[in-house]
Amino acid sequence: MYKLGKGPAKKDKRNIMMANLLSSKTFDIPEKFDTDSNLKVEIPLSMFGNDEYGDCVMVGRANQTLRFEYFQQKQILPITTDMVLKEYWSEEGGIGPDFDNGLLILDALKEWKNKGWEILGKNYTIYSFAEIIPKNINEVKASICYLNGIMTGVELPNSSQDQIGKVWEVTTGPDAEFGSWGGHCVFVCGYTPIGPICITWAAKQQMTWDWFTTYCSEAYAVICNKDSWVINNPLNIPLLEGYLQEIEKM
Repeated sequence: MYKLGKGPAKKDKRNIMMANLLSSKTFDIPEKFDTDSNLKVEIPLSMFGNDEYGDCVMVGRANQTLRFEYFQQKQILPITTDMVLKEYWSEEGGIGPDFDNGLLILDALKEWKNKGWEILGKNYTIYSFAEIIPKNINEVKASICYLNGIMTGVELPNSSQDQIGKVWEVTTGPDAEFGSWGGHCVFVCGYTPIGPICITWAAKQQMTWDWFTTYCSEAYAVICNKDSWVINNPLNIPLLEGYLQEIEKM
């Protein structure tokens, strides 16, 4: 019922760092934030095939795209499981269900930016993305509330299986070992004083800040539209554009 599918966290020295993009101006970071409440809409939750296949990275993209496009278009895109799996098979190598080895988040983000993915005949891309330091809680909170969610990779301990639908919190013993269950991609849609809330397996899952900083191996802020999408823009957009120009020269 619960499939994983995120490959090992991949490092790239060319990654833009979110800490560098947060401008020097001050902005409020609320004590709690929920993307869907902020958008004032109830977006349907779906497995998108993650109960049968290791397509969690693409499921994270689908959940984030639903919120991006509602923010911009004020409509919920009818993203289906078939659409998500089609893109998953394509980015995995085009082999299909018999080759179900998951994806790397960083590779998928680059594909989303450079190529995009098709939904009902329209191609959806992102402008850019930036790496977040998971242990920097203020950076995590700012990215969630000003960009309406972040893409994260977690190395699930076996103990998290018994905590599904409860609260993911750090335990002790062999089952608490980093990655003992496996790598998983989740879209973090909000946070409370307790910790982040992610969407996974067609449900919202609360975790503690301690759990997140212990098991999160990678996190990314995704910038869909540099001009109109960001609320009360906290990002240094000229710096971002400069970074992108330098990356293209590499």
